[in-house]
Amino acid sequence: VHGAYLQVKHMIEDAGCRRLVFLVPGMTHHSSCPAAQKMLGYRRALEECGSNCDEHLFLFSESDTGFEFGRRAAVELIESGKSFDGVVATSDQVALTALDVIKHSGRRIPQDVAVIGFDDQPFAAHLSVPLSTIRQPRGIGKAAVEMMLELIDNESTNCVENRVLDPELVVRESTVASPLATTLGGNVISTDKRAG
Repeated sequence: VHGAYLQVKHMIEDAGCRRLVFLVPGMTHHSSCPAAQKMLGYRRALEECGSNCDEHLFLFSESDTGFEFGRRAAVELIESGKSFDGVVATSDQVALTALDVIKHSGRRIPQDVAVIGFDDQPFAAHLSVPLSTIRQPRGIGKAAVEMMLELIDNESTNCVENRVLDPELVVRESTVASPLATTLGGNVISTDKRAG
């Protein structure tokens, strides 16, 4: 939820977007699915920024995921003629293909349309327009294993623990022409250009 929140806050406050498009594949009717959880973060950030959800476009799909959804959604969006200045994607794969379609339509990234992904995949820093994204917390797998081992050691099924690992906003050229180096809510915003 917090990573999605950071995406929207950055797009509105730092990139200056006023008409966002949310590309949300894998959306099911279950409130615990990752896409539904990200929607909570999107809505919270929109409300906090004083933006009405009706001013933005939400494109959903239950079956499509990743690269194909990003491409299909961006083509449909451009062909619809609807106005937008920012794309918020639930993954870097969706963002990559949407960015490619938008760029080939003659729009400039980020001057005309800013694009942000989620996951900080290795390719994100190496695109022709490096992709801003949310980096998942380091150590998430280690924390899960530690919790599982604690459950096994305690032999208790009543022991439930939540550990929150904060995601990190990584700002690159797909959302701001000259990346910022600052801090937002305790989460480092960097101009990371990692090697694969």
